[in-house]
Amino acid sequence: MWDLSHQVFYYRIGNLTQLERLDISMNELQTLPAGIGGLKSLTELNLSRMKSLESLHPAVAELTNLK
Repeated sequence: MWDLSHQVFYYRIGNLTQLERLDISMNELQTLPAGIGGLKSLTELNLSRMKSLESLHPAVAELTNLK
């Protein structure tokens, strides 16, 4: 079940173009939103302990600044 905060994350994440670090560990998401590719400033992405994560969205390949 998603609450409003999950919906906001999923549909608006791409608007955070200056975001450098994102920790969504221990989350119930099954896939990452397409908008994740818009996080051009992202250098760190923590997806640890996401037991429900089934796949990475292809837009993750657009995150060229990840360390």
